[in-house]
Amino acid sequence: DLLTPDNTKITLITKKQGFFLNWKSNSTVQEQLVVSTDSKFEKILLKQDKITNKIFLNDLEGKLFWKVEGQDLQNKKISSKIHSVDIKVFQTPVINTPENNSQLTFQTKDDLKKWSTPVAIEWNSDFTTYEYQISNNEKFTSILDTKKTTVNKIKAAVQVGTYFVRVRGTYNNTPADWSPTVSFNVIATRSIEEPPKAPVLLTKKIKM
Repeated sequence: DLLTPDNTKITLITKKQGFFLNWKSNSTVQEQLVVSTDSKFEKILLKQDKITNKIFLNDLEGKLFWKVEGQDLQNKKISSKIHSVDIKVFQTPVINTPENNSQLTFQTKDDLKKWSTPVAIEWNSDFTTYEYQISNNEKFTSILDTKKTTVNKIKAAVQVGTYFVRVRGTYNNTPADWSPTVSFNVIATRSIEEPPKAPVLLTKKIKM
């Protein structure tokens, strides 16, 4: 008998997180789990022998169909009912702005030691809550800014230097994997105001 209800919906933050399928044996032997992408089991994804009553699976997503096959005491092949499970796996965020290893150049009239400017950081994902970190080293041993947010676009105040940023989604207060790290370099030059030009006399000379 399959104990995990039919049409069960499971949400995972990563494929590696995995899930359990529960069933119980009714005096059968040589049980085997069979998982397919279709209810007719024409596209079988997985066959697993020597199973326990609580089967852990990972690296799967989408709508799947499963059953347990075995043999009864007369060595007759029997099969359980077919149940489906719908597995949603969130996408790990991917930062698309700024581009990795990009150079951001600015001009300012201010003192460069006191100067800062907002830089947009944007990412793609289907999580609804996120956590981001900005650092001045790629190992993130020193965090300059970190916050939780429900949007996928922020503006961070930066000065001249090299920055590293990463983002991860959270679901039910459980953090997922960090996105690939993106680095960007901020360059600023101080603009020099030209002195005002001398006035030009426009009155023409008049001959007497």
